[in-house]
Amino acid sequence: MNNVAAVIVSYNNSAMLQSLLGDIASQNRPPDRIIVVDNASSDGTQEAIKTQFPDIDYIRMPENTGSAGGYHHGMKAALEKSQYIWTLDDDVRLYPDTLEELLKGFESLKRCCKLGAVRSAGATHPEDHPTRLHIISWRGALFSTEAVSEVSLPLPEYFLYGEDLDFSLRLARKGYHCFWIPTSHCVENRNKGKIETRLFSHVNKIYSSPFRLYYAFRNQTAIYLKFGAFVSFCRTLLYGLKVISFCLIARCEGKSERIRAILMGISDGLGGRLGKNPLYDPEKELEVPDWKIT
Repeated sequence: MNNVAAVIVSYNNSAMLQSLLGDIASQNRPPDRIIVVDNASSDGTQEAIKTQFPDIDYIRMPENTGSAGGYHHGMKAALEKSQYIWTLDDDVRLYPDTLEELLKGFESLKRCCKLGAVRSAGATHPEDHPTRLHIISWRGALFSTEAVSEVSLPLPEYFLYGEDLDFSLRLARKGYHCFWIPTSHCVENRNKGKIETRLFSHVNKIYSSPFRLYYAFRNQTAIYLKFGAFVSFCRTLLYGLKVISFCLIARCEGKSERIRAILMGISDGLGGRLGKNPLYDPEKELEVPDWKIT
């Protein structure tokens, strides 16, 4: 029987985390081990886990290490005695057969290629058969520990956003393939900091908070340079200009903070200055108001 370790990274999201853990307990084929990495939450997560889910392997970080640090430590712990690592964001909901279908899909596809990972689809996935996936995120992904061991763990210095992109590109360099499994479903349960903006007939979803903009642009810039993906690098720069143009014509507070975050993120990405930037600490920054395009 395949041994599966589930890894969940959580930060101040106790209610949704508990709902997810309930979904995991209801799986037709539950994981053999559940690891929760708590990024120093202050909302009672630790107490809830210890009282309601005492059998879970609970790792509490001394500070917020972001998604990158959380998955680094969680996947490192999961490598022991596991054939598969199932990564989950703390805000998703699962169907009873989510993991069961992922395992079936992996076992079927590994016969035809060097398979690194498979991922659950959302409710609106357009295909009814497995399809190639070039960039795989942590939400509902099942990795072979063999692949994780070969490419090494996620890099904690990215802190937030992009560490899954870097990991995907390392998988590809080693010849691994990844696939969507449309019979397995994992549904995101919240909007992660993005707002919808409209300019003329174009609708765009953009990160609202400066700290999110900073890490997203910094890490994409650094990663595409690292891998020599110059077309994607140029697209990142052009997208940065596009978001700045939205900010310039927006009628709201905080536009200068957003523009500064984008420019500093790109600059730090070009210079390879990674890690947690104290100027963009999510614990110290308030969300700036949504803007309206005039």
